[in-house]
Amino acid sequence: MRDPKLQKITASVTLEVGQLERLNEAADRARVSRSAIVRDAIERELKRYETPDEVGDPLSKASGSVLPKTATRP
Repeated sequence: MRDPKLQKITASVTLEVGQLERLNEAADRARVSRSAIVRDAIERELKRYETPDEVGDPLSKASGSVLPKTATRP
């Protein structure tokens, strides 16, 4: 677990309503803050993307929520 004394800043993210409801329930059940759960999840995902896959690119294991940019707005 991270050192709670590390500097933190506030950042905005967009969540689906269902994700926020699940986050609230998990935080209540575990008696931890939502922020702690989100920081832990982000840390886990960053490690996954920063560690190269033995066969290829870590993005090849990505879930459907991360899509490559294929089009731009006019």
